[in-house]
Amino acid sequence: MVTDPRLPSLRQAVAELLGRSDLSQTLDENESLQSLGLDSVKLINLVIMIEKQYAVMFDDSELLNENFDTLNKIMAKIDEKAGARA
Repeated sequence: MVTDPRLPSLRQAVAELLGRSDLSQTLDENESLQSLGLDSVKLINLVIMIEKQYAVMFDDSELLNENFDTLNKIMAKIDEKAGARA
């Protein structure tokens, strides 16, 4: 199984955003970020970071917790946006 190369940087960003350095190494790709404390303000900060780092833009209608609740969902949204650009 090949690990997505974006995973370490996304883990690190989420860990920093949540103030939980322990998550930078242990956060599972399918673990709910809401259950770890990702609220609406932190979600917006996460989206801004993703948009800058991956050169994608999300529509306001996409800024829902369920679209960014796990690392796997985040990577899928990045892929979806990157594919739309191509």
